[in-house]
Amino acid sequence: MSIRPAVCHIPKLRVWAVGVGRTYDLIVEAHAEFVVTRVELVDATRRRLFHSRRFWVQVMASILIMAVGLSFAINGQPAGWFAFGIGVGAWIADIASPLIRARRSFDASSFKADTNGFRFDAAGLEYHSEHADARLPWSSIQRVQKLGRNYVVLLEGSRIMYVIPARGFASPEDERSFRSLTAACTRTSWKATEPADPLPSS
Repeated sequence: MSIRPAVCHIPKLRVWAVGVGRTYDLIVEAHAEFVVTRVELVDATRRRLFHSRRFWVQVMASILIMAVGLSFAINGQPAGWFAFGIGVGAWIADIASPLIRARRSFDASSFKADTNGFRFDAAGLEYHSEHADARLPWSSIQRVQKLGRNYVVLLEGSRIMYVIPARGFASPEDERSFRSLTAACTRTSWKATEPADPLPSS
């Protein structure tokens, strides 16, 4: 497994002046500021859940229990209905429980009215709000996903995720810079239908 450096080495921009090539460090930054809504948080949680292999394994296990229980019940074994009920309950819990937790977590949070500020550059992510501040290098960020109208920043070895609505970026250029930085500095690969603007090569 390769270890990514804390600072992302962004290619340099070569500028030609009076026939002499000079190389300057390219400064790429992205800024976002917003107050996240419960709808955005729950939507990001739901979409993230449906992208999880663990979720689908649990759902398939619940369906298997339902199928086995129903089979026994149809063959005249009352205990089959009990197993079928357990499978139905597990299936509902697999889908509903994470969304209910996300809603309750948001409603109980003292941070829900905070204005969240993000800054991304070659060193990583800088976050600030009324209640918390953080500075994370790129090596601590696993990847970024675009789920609906939200970006989700996933951290290495943690279930913590940052939800960044696309509306929160200061400008379209900031969003493009964010996509370029995450493509260059994390294990993020944007689809061809949603390309990140390439960083200038040296």
